[in-house]
Parts: sequence; C-alpha cells; structure tokens
Amino acid sequence: MDNGHIPPPPGQGPSLNPFGAYQPTIEDLRAGFGIRLGALVIDGVITAIVAGILTFALSTLELPMPEILVESQDALDEAFKILNLSGDKESFISSLIVGSSYASAITAVLYMLIEGLTGASLGKRILKLTVARADGTAGTQSLFLSRMFVKNSDRILHLMAILPLLTFLSGPVESASSIIGFVLFIGCFLALGRNRLALHDMVVKTAVFKTS
Repeated sequence: MDNGHIPPPPGQGPSLNPFGAYQPTIEDLRAGFGIRLGALVIDGVITAIVAGILTFALSTLELPMPEILVESQDALDEAFKILNLSGDKESFISSLIVGSSYASAITAVLYMLIEGLTGASLGKRILKLTVARADGTAGTQSLFLSRMFVKNSDRILHLMAILPLLTFLSGPVESASSIIGFVLFIGCFLALGRNRLALHDMVVKTAVFKTS
C-alpha cells in the first residue's frame, strides 16, 4: 500500500510504471478470440485441401469399408437407387466415400499431432501464435500433448468408435463424443472473456499468445 492506494494483483489489470508508461497485463499478451478463430479457419482450409487430395488418392485403393459406413450401407444403396446411378458411378462414389472416411481420420490425427508436438498448428504459425503456460512461460511437449488430448477429446473418441476392435462400443462412444464436442464448442467462446482462455485452456492451464 502506498498513500492508501492498493496496486492490482498480478494479472488483474493494467498498471503504470513511475514514468507513466503502460504496463500490459498477461491477459493483454494473450491472443483474443478473433485471431484464434482466424487460425482455426486457416487450419480448416488446409486440412480440407489435404483431405481432398487424400480422398482421391485413397479412393483408387481397395480399402475395407469402415464399420460405421457398413451400418449405413442400406441407406447408401437406397440413395443410389433413387439417383438411378449406373454400376460404375455407384462404385466410384462408394470408393470416394470410403476414401473420404480414411482421409478425414488421417488429417484429423496429423492436425492434432502437429499442435500437440510443437505447440502451434499451421494456422497459428501463419498468424504468429503459439501455446504456452497460462502465466506466459514456455510450455513443454507434455503440456502441449495434454492440451491436445483435452481439446480434441471428442475427435479422439470418434476415431476410437470406428476402430474394428471397438465396434461393439461405437454407440456409447459416439454419444459421449457428441456430448463432449458440444461442451468443448461452447467452451471455446469463453475466450471472449477478459482472461482470453477457452475451456480446454482452463483445464490444462495454458493460453495462446502472440509471438510478435
């Protein structure tokens, strides 16, 4: 206390040094919702392009149909009948659907691993953002991986549901994935607050910072 004035605790608000210069708080240094959304959009465009290329490449291979698609085979056959598709067109579309399912899984895993191993997705790197501890100190790979698992827990459960060994649990796992995905989606909007932390950041005690 100085002359009755109590300075704000660290991280609670801006302060002035003796010369009157503004001293940014840790919250000021964190990336806001808008730029984080921009990074997500860039990631989405990149993964869509990669997934599209992989889809066409994988569709040329005779890959087994994932169990989750086998369960929808009757609906697919009915759709083909309604569209009156020939055998060749039906086979081509079926191969694209199978290729797309594998391509989506591959790109999802790659996307998660890039951020989980390096602390920044491609979109974040383009916009000069990185993941660190909530207090601004550099994060570790174990921290990045923990954040990856929490942030993408719904995707991980979805990928588990399509594994052949876990098909008997696909229903409950998919339901859990949907619920967790909804919670995480709503949790992303918490980054609009003063602390600029999404729900997964709060759980793992991380934050996204501008690198320049």
